[in-house]
Amino acid sequence: MAATGVTLNAQDLNSTNKDGETFVQSCIKMKQVETLMRPEMYGNAKDYQNVYNALPDSGKKMFDGRDGRPAFSKMKNQVMANAVKKMVANKSVRQA
Repeated sequence: MAATGVTLNAQDLNSTNKDGETFVQSCIKMKQVETLMRPEMYGNAKDYQNVYNALPDSGKKMFDGRDGRPAFSKMKNQVMANAVKKMVANKSVRQA
């Protein structure tokens, strides 16, 4: 997804499967939380924060910044930085 510039949005995250599970719930069930929380998967910090908020405490612990684990705040800052870079790049292309 990141290679093609496609990011997850609120609609993607809230979509459900045939069992009624949301995308986030399915990722948790499949133990794909680390993949789900990669900053490059998101186009804005609001969607990223919503996914983090949807995680159970055990999932949030994976991003507490302790014992070599990544810190959620740093990852969220990366999402914001990526969004700004993308916006500036798009603006530059339109002006050219």
